[in-house]
Amino acid sequence: MNCNCLTDIEKKLKEKFSGELRTPVDVQCQNIGFVFGKACRLVHLTKFKITADVKGYRKGRETTVTANYCPFCGKSTKEEDA
Repeated sequence: MNCNCLTDIEKKLKEKFSGELRTPVDVQCQNIGFVFGKACRLVHLTKFKITADVKGYRKGRETTVTANYCPFCGKSTKEEDA
């Protein structure tokens, strides 16, 4: 990502739950993916389940969507020029 939001949120959650649980914890965002373009970069992913009465979709099929802007700080996720 073009920002540090995911790292910052992981750090805050780690501090919060380490204090509440009184033991060290590990926190890792589970909705991160790699995108290849001019360079390899991280993006925040959101999954959607699509269900329809057609072959291949009756039990549902997941599709992944990336955002144009960070959902936390609003910074653009477009590739920055190298």
